[in-house]
Amino acid sequence: MIRLILHRIKKSDKCIQGKQEVWLYDRWFPLQVLFECATLELPWLDNKPFISCIPAKIYKCKVIIRPNGDEAILIMNVPDRENILEHYGNFTIDIEGCVLVGETHVDINGDGIMDVTNSKKTMAKLLGYLPRNTIFELEII
Repeated sequence: MIRLILHRIKKSDKCIQGKQEVWLYDRWFPLQVLFECATLELPWLDNKPFISCIPAKIYKCKVIIRPNGDEAILIMNVPDRENILEHYGNFTIDIEGCVLVGETHVDINGDGIMDVTNSKKTMAKLLGYLPRNTIFELEII
């Protein structure tokens, strides 16, 4: 069984930098970390659509195909929100309430806000560990 764990590590009024791990579980017991990546989210603004990160809790997820043909992770049953995804993108302007994944946190464009690097490549690696046509969990801490 696969489970994602997203640790929100550094919070500011502009973004939240995190680290996500893909864990292999044996029923209820964690066995090993299979993959790690950086995450980027918008700051907490009372769960307001498009401008806030989502509440920290355990969510059910599944891999979906977006209208553009790319795969993403759909985070289901987010309170008072819909269409929340984990997807690729480098900057906070790419987020709209979702979660971006990347290799590292770096201020790519020099605007003073941290970004994530190599997002498409990282998303492809992450998706390689995830089941298709099966629900899995994401725990946000």
